[in-house]
Amino acid sequence: MSYTINNLANGKWIEIEKPSSEDIDFLRREFPTFKLTNLEDSQERVQRAKLDLFEDHMFMSVTVPINYIQGKRLSALEFSFFLTKDAIVTITQEKTDLFKEEKQEGDHVANIRLEDTPSLLAYRFLEKLYDTSSKTVDTLGRAINEIDANILDVRSSSIIRNISIVQRNLI
Repeated sequence: MSYTINNLANGKWIEIEKPSSEDIDFLRREFPTFKLTNLEDSQERVQRAKLDLFEDHMFMSVTVPINYIQGKRLSALEFSFFLTKDAIVTITQEKTDLFKEEKQEGDHVANIRLEDTPSLLAYRFLEKLYDTSSKTVDTLGRAINEIDANILDVRSSSIIRNISIVQRNLI
């Protein structure tokens, strides 16, 4: 099992990285109203953005671009969470340190604190994901502008390679 339970001031935060079938069984026992399809969706590698609202909880799944470095492959973080009145369950498909630093020190963007309620923690996670993906999209925009500026420059032999890299990352 690969989950961590963090006690919040008013609830708990359960973190799961690379969910296994044992993790999903734990969630089914701990939260019997979670829909099986949402639990399965949280295990899939390629998941379209999704938001499901239920009487006693919500489920959200997003994929956000992170870690774009000029000339390198773009990576993405698949992030799902269940939110109840008393708990937030976060699920990622890979190990990420995106929230670890904030949990320890507090961050000026997300300001994630263990004193938060599950709802406020969900808001802070989404804020952090938005901020991180915005920076990545801005970097991609600059790369496209650089290609656009050099596209007609005959001396630029790397232009085809750069177009290919940006195209791959956008798709």
